Parts: sequence; structure tokens; C-alpha cells
Amino acid sequence: MGPSFLEMDPYFKAGYRTMAEDEIWEVVRAFGDGAKRAREAGFDAVQIHGAHAYLLSQFLSPYTNRRRDEWGGSLENRLRIHREIYWDIRQKAGKDYPVLIKIGVQDGFPNGLEFSEGKLAAKNLAESGFDALEISQGLRGIGSENTEFRTKINVLDHEAYYRNWSREIKNQVDVPVMMVGGLRTFKLMEEIIQKKEADFISLSRPLIREPGLVNDWKRGDHHRAKCISCNECFESLLKGEPLECVQDMP
Repeated sequence: MGPSFLEMDPYFKAGYRTMAEDEIWEVVRAFGDGAKRAREAGFDAVQIHGAHAYLLSQFLSPYTNRRRDEWGGSLENRLRIHREIYWDIRQKAGKDYPVLIKIGVQDGFPNGLEFSEGKLAAKNLAESGFDALEISQGLRGIGSENTEFRTKINVLDHEAYYRNWSREIKNQVDVPVMMVGGLRTFKLMEEIIQKKEADFISLSRPLIREPGLVNDWKRGDHHRAKCISCNECFESLLKGEPLECVQDMP
């Protein structure tokens, strides 16, 4: 299912259909129920995934959301599902439970969500009550270079590829901002925090290769993350195989 059905979409090949409104509300309630279970299970917080071509980024993007009801059209309407999810979580998990969101602020191809509007969306969600924002990409384009999992991150200049987005949004919101996107070098992360371009650093692929990486850094071993950004771990998941770094397999 998706917010709207697009024929001949070059960025998504699988079959799907347009969601009915009762199905949208079913998704909203499922997020709230899930957050309630997470708190009861002892988790410190929940983070809503509103990026990387998943459902909430589809609702936010004018490319995939072409609805003509209260869930589409204006930016406010395209953000309605995000806000309804937040309010449902608050009612079920409590006013004091931290609710974060990863927000895709620009699509990976032309004529999709532009950063100028994505920045406004991030500001809107911060003002709506979300406790922190993680800044990332929305819909995926063609090729890894137009997605959130870029490859060939082998020099410092290739790291932190969402740095400008994070810096600009942090200057406009009053909640903590997390930076993600190819970060591998400890000193660069330290510089980003010291310059107040972000409040937190988010890692994914490096921790698949080195689950103890943060503990190494904490002990003073500030070696560069060993992850070579080959994305073979992601390919393994697509095949239904366990998540692991193929570079370290025997």
C-alpha cells in the first residue's frame, strides 16, 4: 500500500495500491500500540521512521503523495500522518515518554521533495512535539549514490554527506538534532558536535562491522571505522540471510 498509486514508477517496481482512509488510521493506531508495548518492555524511547522511502516519507513527498483529501496536497496535509502518529503515541505511551523521528528532508531524484520544503517539515515536526530529529534522505533514487547508503566512503570528504542539511535545520529548531550519513572518523564527529552542527551522531553500517566500536572510542582507541561501505550486509538482508558483515566472514 502507499499514499497514491503511480503507474510506471521508475523508482519502485513492486505491486501496491492506494491506501483507504481507514487503513491510514489503522497504521496510526499500530504505531501508538507499538510504542506502548515498547515502554512496557523497558525501552528508553521510540524513534519513528519517516525517511528512506518508507511509508511516512511517501506521504511527505509530493512525488508519491498525490492524494486530494486531508492526507495530501499541502505540506500540512502531507505531514498529517506524522502528527497523528505522534499524538496517538502520546495518548498510549505517556506525555513523558521520549518520541524521536528520523525525517527524510530531500528525495534522491529531481521533482520529488526538495530540501526547502523538507526543512519546513522538520521544523513543523519539532514544533509539534517530537523530542529529537534525525536528519536523512527521503525517497530513494536510482543507484546507491542517490540513496541513504552510499558507497565508496574511503576519504574524509565523502563522510557526513547530510552535514549541510543537519547544520541548517539545527539552527532553526529547539530540539536535539542527530546527524547520520557515512560518518567513519572520530575526529570529524567530534568536530561536528563542537561546532554545534548536531547534538548527536548516528551510526549504522560501522556497528555491523564493529559492534564494539563505541566502546573502543570510549577507551581512547579512536581508529577510523573499518566499514568499507560495500552494502553487502544490506544485500544479505534482501536475500533473507542474517545481518552480518561479509568482510569478516570466514
